[in-house]
Amino acid sequence: MKRNWKLTICVMVLTIQVLFGMLLLPNEYLDKILNSEQEYISTEVGQDKAAELQNSAVEMFNKAIVESGVYEKIHEKLTPITPAKNSKQDNGLYEHIRKMGRSSWYYVSKRIEACFKLFYIAVLRLEVFFFCMLTAFPFILVPATWRGIKMRQKARTNFSYSSPIMHKYATSALFTFIFAPIVALLMPFPLMPVVFAVTAVFIGQCTGLYIASIQKRL
Repeated sequence: MKRNWKLTICVMVLTIQVLFGMLLLPNEYLDKILNSEQEYISTEVGQDKAAELQNSAVEMFNKAIVESGVYEKIHEKLTPITPAKNSKQDNGLYEHIRKMGRSSWYYVSKRIEACFKLFYIAVLRLEVFFFCMLTAFPFILVPATWRGIKMRQKARTNFSYSSPIMHKYATSALFTFIFAPIVALLMPFPLMPVVFAVTAVFIGQCTGLYIASIQKRL
């Protein structure tokens, strides 16, 4: 339990974010978040690259939600406003249900739309994070990893030792910076791409420090 408390906290935070977005965030506020982030991306990475990232996010969203039929099935199951396909004999039942809970189905429909908008924002942020990681990989992660390997090899050939305290802190920092972008995917406010770029830099540096501080006997 002591070893998994960080993962437990991460899962709890993600669950709270999902529930908060599904139940409380208005659709208009999510539209403002999306528009602000699109402006941030266009400003920091350029309009051409921003359009490429947005097209990739739209394509991923369509494949996962629209083309797979998830969008239509969720609406049919949770908002019985219209009869399901190939069920003409149940038209009267659906009409009765629709009239009985008209305001409730409208609210549920709006919450479903908010959930999908939140998912699209997360997909767009994931595309930006991957772009930052791929950009930082050859310039930061590879040199930092190589330096960590060389430092560990040097420590194994002399009387110096790897600090277990440094190894502990490096492991904690690496875990934090790996899971921080996952938590940031569902943050209910606009995020600038520089946040993911800085995270990618710290992941590279913490990886090198983690490798350099691995104990000799491993």
